[in-house]
Amino acid sequence: MNYFGSSNNAFLVEEIRIPDLEKFDGKIKNYISFKSALEIQYWMYPECFSIDKNKISYIGNHLKNTAGI
Repeated sequence: MNYFGSSNNAFLVEEIRIPDLEKFDGKIKNYISFKSALEIQYWMYPECFSIDKNKISYIGNHLKNTAGI
């Protein structure tokens, strides 16, 4: 099993659930808030986003409409 944290308050990495963001629709007026929300997620959950592949996948799953093309 893969544990994260000290032995006193360790938890399974598989149990980590990242809250969903509002999907980005490709409109420039929404870009800054979307990018800021992503940066907060990366900061709050560094163990989940330590590799770029996870970041790319997470972003891709939060695009909609023309932003997802």
